[in-house]
Amino acid sequence: MVLAWGIAAPGAPGGDGDATGLLVGVAEHSSDDRRRCLQSETTAILALADELAKGTTETVLAKSDLELGIEAFTRGGML
Repeated sequence: MVLAWGIAAPGAPGGDGDATGLLVGVAEHSSDDRRRCLQSETTAILALADELAKGTTETVLAKSDLELGIEAFTRGGML
């Protein structure tokens, strides 16, 4: 018996539609099932990494003061 833990992608069985997904237990996979599961988990992780990268320190530091000011103004932030 193979016991694996994975992230249920939004819309998948066990997924709640949240971008972070849910941790679900999956037992007895064939090698094709494990490959599909790993592909799904990798896709979910990469999507989350892309979402997190939007607000990293490096991203903010790469922008000019003008760009940051315009973004703060357009989203209603305090200057």
